[in-house]
Amino acid sequence: LTAARLHAEKDHHNGEIGAKALVRIEEMIHEAISTLPPVTEAAPRLDASELIGTVPLLNGLPTEVLDQLSECAKSVTFLAGDIVIGEGERGDALYIITHGVASVYKGDNEVAELSDGDFFGEMALLGNQVRTATVKAKHPSTLLRLRRRDVMQLAREGTELRRRLTDIKEERQTQTDLIGIVPLLRGLSSEVLELIVEQTMSVGFKPGDAVMTEGERGDSMFIIIHGAVSVYKAGEHISDLKEGDFFGEMALLGDQVRTATVKIKEQTALLKLSRADILQLAENNPELKERLEEAKASREVVI
Repeated sequence: LTAARLHAEKDHHNGEIGAKALVRIEEMIHEAISTLPPVTEAAPRLDASELIGTVPLLNGLPTEVLDQLSECAKSVTFLAGDIVIGEGERGDALYIITHGVASVYKGDNEVAELSDGDFFGEMALLGNQVRTATVKAKHPSTLLRLRRRDVMQLAREGTELRRRLTDIKEERQTQTDLIGIVPLLRGLSSEVLELIVEQTMSVGFKPGDAVMTEGERGDSMFIIIHGAVSVYKAGEHISDLKEGDFFGEMALLGDQVRTATVKIKEQTALLKLSRADILQLAENNPELKERLEEAKASREVVI
């Protein structure tokens, strides 16, 4: 209701509604608020700097840096149905929900619901990223918006933030390079590779863990970020894989049976990409869709 009042005031300021209409809207909102039951216990709220500190990209930065970022952040209001970000658009800001509910769509499918304290669009702080989903306000909602240009300005002035952003950019570039060496994905545009990286997950394993087992159905491929694994067929050790090597990529093309068992040889971090995620991405990306269809038809992919 407060968001609706603010929206009406903005429309009046822009000349879209008259003074009488604004007064009537305010009266209706006041009446509606008066009928709401009293709040017996206020919900705990984090301040702007604390909310910003929950974003993994910025988590752990010194308090003074988070305070500086919070000073740059702006509170923005959306009514139910308003689009906050659109799939396929170029992003320039991170959003954190301070109060309200938003729905996440990929294509026409609702895939998630976000509420107070949740965030989205953080990769836009690293560069001119293409949004991979649409986010709409489900109810009147207030969000904290942090723009890339403000973050970049602070990064130029402060060592800690600059170092953090540089480290993350280098890490993402490494992951993009790793994705690009997989025959199935080799030669795709850098933009598509970056979108694929956004769908990956870093997972850690300890020595002896089985990442996949011969004969089971596979739904993901893996790339070794650091560490080493051993490959077995029919119980016999046939090879070892190290940093930069990959396995299981045929699972991206269909419900494939694993042809080998892979076990962790030493403490290892892997980049995981699931078939569901890459197929979802391909639905709205002709270049990737064509590549997967060609590979599935020819099966000329190295296992």
